[in-house]
Amino acid sequence: MPKVRIVTDSAATIDPALVKQLEITVLPLTVRVDGKDYRDGTELGAEELLLNMARRHLRPKIVGPTSAQFLEVYSQLTRTTNQIISLHS
Repeated sequence: MPKVRIVTDSAATIDPALVKQLEITVLPLTVRVDGKDYRDGTELGAEELLLNMARRHLRPKIVGPTSAQFLEVYSQLTRTTNQIISLHS
């Protein structure tokens, strides 16, 4: 029987070693700060974001993964499993 695959977004702060060990798929959230978009965890770290917010008194907007991103991930995963658990904020 195929392995259950887990999909989540970057709001879940899971240890990268565990993500790798369990082969969890993490879709990055988009953080919109001052009109510019950043991919959470790849283009902008949490510490950098918090420092910028404090210095410049900014409020970021968080945008979830798009339906196209989910479709791409699910399409890839269904090649190896028919069991997907998807957990999101």
